[in-house]
Amino acid sequence: MKAILIMLRGSLRKNKGAYISVFALMLIVSLSLAAVLTLLGSSRERDEELVKSCGFGNLMAFINIGAMEEQGESPERLAEKLRECADLVERVDEVPALYMNLHALNGTGNSSSSVTLLEASSPYVQYGVYDDRNRRIETPELKPGEIIAPVCFRTLYSCELGDTLYLGGAKTNYPFTVVAWFEDPYMGSAIMGVKTLLISSADRERLLAESAAEASETKEDDGSVIKNGCVISVFKKSSCGLSDVELERELNRRTSYTGYSWINLSRSQAVSYMLMFTNIFSGIVMVFIALLVVITLIVLSRSIGSSLELSYEDYGALKAIGVPQSYLKRALLLAYLGSCVLGVLLGMGLALPTVAWLNGVLRPITGLYLETKLALLPVLLSLGVLLLLMGVFLSVKLRKLRRITPVQALRQASGDVYFSSVLRLPIGKRLLSVSLAWRQFVSAKRQYLGSIVITALLGFFLVMVSGMYLWITDSRALTEVFSCEDYHLACSYADSEIQAEIEALIGERTDYVSYRSGSRYVLLNDAQLYCYVSDAPEHFTTVYEGRTCTYDNEVVMTPFVAEGFGLSIGDSVELSLNGRSAEFIVSGLYQSANDAGKTIAVSAEGYRRLTGEDFPFNGLRYTLADPDAAAELGELITERYPEDKAAAKGYRIMDEMDYVVDAVAAVTVLVYGITGIFVMVTVLLICGRMFAGEQRDYGIYKSVGFTQLRLRSQFAIRFLLVSLLGSALGIVLTALFGDLFVGAIFSNFGLSNVRLETELGALLAPVVFTAALYYLFSFWVSRKIRRVQPRILIVE
Repeated sequence: MKAILIMLRGSLRKNKGAYISVFALMLIVSLSLAAVLTLLGSSRERDEELVKSCGFGNLMAFINIGAMEEQGESPERLAEKLRECADLVERVDEVPALYMNLHALNGTGNSSSSVTLLEASSPYVQYGVYDDRNRRIETPELKPGEIIAPVCFRTLYSCELGDTLYLGGAKTNYPFTVVAWFEDPYMGSAIMGVKTLLISSADRERLLAESAAEASETKEDDGSVIKNGCVISVFKKSSCGLSDVELERELNRRTSYTGYSWINLSRSQAVSYMLMFTNIFSGIVMVFIALLVVITLIVLSRSIGSSLELSYEDYGALKAIGVPQSYLKRALLLAYLGSCVLGVLLGMGLALPTVAWLNGVLRPITGLYLETKLALLPVLLSLGVLLLLMGVFLSVKLRKLRRITPVQALRQASGDVYFSSVLRLPIGKRLLSVSLAWRQFVSAKRQYLGSIVITALLGFFLVMVSGMYLWITDSRALTEVFSCEDYHLACSYADSEIQAEIEALIGERTDYVSYRSGSRYVLLNDAQLYCYVSDAPEHFTTVYEGRTCTYDNEVVMTPFVAEGFGLSIGDSVELSLNGRSAEFIVSGLYQSANDAGKTIAVSAEGYRRLTGEDFPFNGLRYTLADPDAAAELGELITERYPEDKAAAKGYRIMDEMDYVVDAVAAVTVLVYGITGIFVMVTVLLICGRMFAGEQRDYGIYKSVGFTQLRLRSQFAIRFLLVSLLGSALGIVLTALFGDLFVGAIFSNFGLSNVRLETELGALLAPVVFTAALYYLFSFWVSRKIRRVQPRILIVE
C-alpha cells in the first residue's frame, strides 16, 4: 500500500494538470446534472402535491351558466347526473366563478385574454398566497377593487404589486389593484393562455349586478361581457382504475358534461401543461449533459494515452525493478477516479445555490414556488452511475499498462514518427508556419482525433442551439406555430361602415387578404380538444401532410392528436358540441402549439355543419403584402378611431412570448459558456502533453532561426485546424440529425415538425466561436516555448 501511495503522490505531482482538468470537467457535468434533475423532480412533486391539495377534483369543467341555460340545462342538473355515476365519481362540487377578459394592465395594451374569477375566501379552493418577497402569507381579506394575481403575471405583463389591471373591454372595464401573488397549480404557467384571478365576494356580487344591468350587443362585440359561471369539480372514486383521460371520456359517454363547458381540464393535463416549459428546458440541457459525458470520456482517454506515452520509460523502469503492474494501475486509477469523485462532490455542493437561482429565474414562467433542496435520491443514483461508468472506463483504458515492457522502455520505442503521412503537403516559403503546422498535424493526427470529435459534438450542439434561437425569434415562424395562419394585422369594428373605411385605408398602404378565425373547445370521440375555426382554411400555413380542411366534412389535426386516437389521413371521426354531433374525415396533419398540441381545425362551414349556427367571429385578420406596414397601420387606426368604434394592432406572437425568447437566449448563453470551459480544459490538457513531447522539436526550430512568435503561431494554427475540421463535422451532423433532435425536444410543446433555421449566422457563430477559443487558448499555452533553448539538444 505504501508503494501505491508513493506512486500516487508522484503521479499527482507530475500530471497535476491532467487531474485538474478531469476534476473541472466532472464538476461541470455533476453540477449541471444535479441541478436539472432537481428542477425536474421538485417541479413535478410540487405541482402534483398542489393539484391534490388546492381543493379541485380530478376533472374540472368551466361552465358558462347563461349559455347552458339557453340549451335547457343547468349546472345543478349536470352535477346530479355526474353524481349518479357512483361507480366512477366520489364527489362533485359546484364552485362559483365569473369569466371576463383581461383588457389592459397599468392602463396600456390590450391582451384580451380570458380569465376566470374565483372568490379568494371560497371554501372550495385553497391557494398558497405570497408577497412581493416570495414569502408565504395568509390569504388577505380583500377589499373591493383588490385582486390576487398568479405569479406568472410578473413575466407576462411586467406586473408588480400595486399595479392596476382592467377587466372587461374597451368601452366598459373595471380596475383592480394587485395586492398579492398566488400559486396556481392548474393554470399558473405563463405558457397557458387562460388564467385564474382571485377577487372578494363583494366584487363578485358587484360584477354580477353590472352584468345583469348592462349586458348589450355592443358590449358583447367589445368583449366587455361578464359571464356568470361555475366550475364543476369531479373527484374520482378511489376504487376507480381509470386514468383521468379515460374517466373524462367515460363520463362524456354517459352525460356529455364537457359539451356544456368552454374549457375542461384534468389533473394530469394540468401537470403536463404546467411542466411543459420545464420539460423543454431540461430536455435541451440533458442532451447537452449527455454530450458532455461523452466528451469527458474522450478527454480521459486522451489524457491516459498521453500520460502513458510521456511516462513510458518511467513505467518500464518501475517494472524492471519489480514493481507489479497492478500497483501502477491502482495508483493511476486512484488518481483519476479521485479527481472524478472530488469534482462530483463539489458539483453537488454548488448545485444547491444553482437550483436556488434557477427557481428564482423560472418562477414567473412556471408559476411555482419550488423549495431549494436537492432531489437527493435521483441525484445520488445518477452521479453514482456516472462514477461507476468512469471507473469501468478507466479500468479498461489502463489495461494499456500491460503493453509496456522494460526492454521497449529502455529502447524508447514508443515515440511518434513525424512527417510520415500520405496527407503531407510540400513546405512553402510563403506560408511556412501554416505548412509546418499541417505537417505536424497529419503526422500525429491520432493525438488530435479526440479534439476533432469533441469539437464536432460541441459544434453540433452549438449549431442546434443557435438555430433554435433564430427560429424562436423569427416572428413569422412563431406566429404560424401559435395561430396556424400568418397574419400581420388584427382588427375589430363596431359596424360595417367603419370596416369599409379602415379597409380602404389599409388598401392605400398595401395589398392585403382578409379572413376570420377563432377557436372553441369541441369533443372528438368523447374527448374535449381545442378547435381552430377559420373561414379561409386555405390560408393555414402549417399543414405539412395531406391537405387543409377545404370541405365542410373535413378536419385537420396535429400528429399528437392523430397518434393519441390512432388516426391517420382518410379516417373518420365524430365531433360533438352542445348536444349535436357530425362525422368528419381527417384530411391532413398540421402543426400547432396551442394546448400543447392537443388541437384540431375545421372550416367555418364545417362548424356550421356541426352546430347549425355560424361561428361568432370577432373582427378580421389581414395578411399584408408589406408586413412592415402592420405596426404603422395599427397605430394609425388607434389614433383615428375611439376604442368603442374600432381596435387594431400589428400582430407579432413574439411580443407575447418574450419570456420564451429570453429563456432560449439564456440557454444559448449557458451552452456557449460551458462550451468555452470545455474547450479551454481540453486545449490546456492536450497542449500541455503535446508541448512536453515536442520540446526537442522546438529546440531544433530555434537553433535554425525560428522566432518565438512564429513557433507559437505555428503551434496555435494546428489547433485552429482541429477546430475547423471539428466544426465542419459538427455541421454535417446537424444536417443529418438536427431536425430529428429538435423535433424530439419540441414535441413536448406540441411541435413535431420544427425545422432548424440554418442561416449563415447559425452556422458561422459556433465555427468562429470555437476557432477563436482554440487559437487563443493554444497560443496562450504555447508561451512555455520561451523556456526552451537550443542547448536542450546538447542535454538530449
